[in-house]
Amino acid sequence: MFDKLEDVTYTSFGIVPQEFYKNKFNSVPSHDYLSDPVNRFLLGASRIRHLCRELQGGRVLDLGCGCGPYGLTLKQHGYADHLTGIDLDPDCTKRAGECYDEVVTQQALDQLPFPDGSFDAVFSSDFFGHVEFRYKDALIAEVARVLRPGGRTIHLIESGNYDYLHCNQDDPDDPLRKYVYVDGHIGVESPVAIKRRFEPYFEQIHLRNAMLFPFFTVQGFINNTDVFGEEFSALLRKFSPAEAQAADIVSGFICDYLERELYQENPANLDPTLERNLPRVLKYECGMVFLSGLKKTEQEFHA
Repeated sequence: MFDKLEDVTYTSFGIVPQEFYKNKFNSVPSHDYLSDPVNRFLLGASRIRHLCRELQGGRVLDLGCGCGPYGLTLKQHGYADHLTGIDLDPDCTKRAGECYDEVVTQQALDQLPFPDGSFDAVFSSDFFGHVEFRYKDALIAEVARVLRPGGRTIHLIESGNYDYLHCNQDDPDDPLRKYVYVDGHIGVESPVAIKRRFEPYFEQIHLRNAMLFPFFTVQGFINNTDVFGEEFSALLRKFSPAEAQAADIVSGFICDYLERELYQENPANLDPTLERNLPRVLKYECGMVFLSGLKKTEQEFHA
């Protein structure tokens, strides 16, 4: 049990980050996703499509870069002219260095080892949910510091309403403790809390669900048998890899189409922090949000 969120740390769960994350996210090789037409529609490739829509070239920093799975895509298609990655796992940064212009290995990321205004954009994917609550605000302030005036911040962030305060971190059967021990999600919070953290330093913040419910990959449906039922999951398990990919392409196309229509009607339709006049099923929080924003001026920081 915890008194406040700042007390929720890796140490309190008996986790040593350097050991826990060693080679944990070093399995996906960097390749040019957009060279394969399938990834222009595949549901599971929606995050790289989002990054490519938001990034506009220049000097780009990848926070928690892992082994750099998106580096080659961003470099090959001009979405990053100079790409820097930073991560705590030296094996990952070594691999990312094969396609990144610069990589940095650093254990604590609440202070970034770069001069003020070094980058045109800072992005991350599946990173902020691994940052302890006590470091989040300092890290976001650092992101703003290393961005040039008007620079962009772009993130895919894990989201949800997890009751860390009442987690029994010493009980191996505690559901939230088990969740933390899967991938190290020590700091997942609600979309409202995420947006509030970025607001002191960024303007024109856009936040939206990363995927409409009930769109999942075939494997995602199987993993959520408790939601969709065993009969449906059993049917999907019989799909060949080609059949599963075909289903994911169709799902991705339909999901992208619906998102565009909903956004054109009203951008608030896709913002999980706002009250939306949508059917209940479309208000479902999918567990991931896309966030983007522009750095405020120094005067606005202190207004």
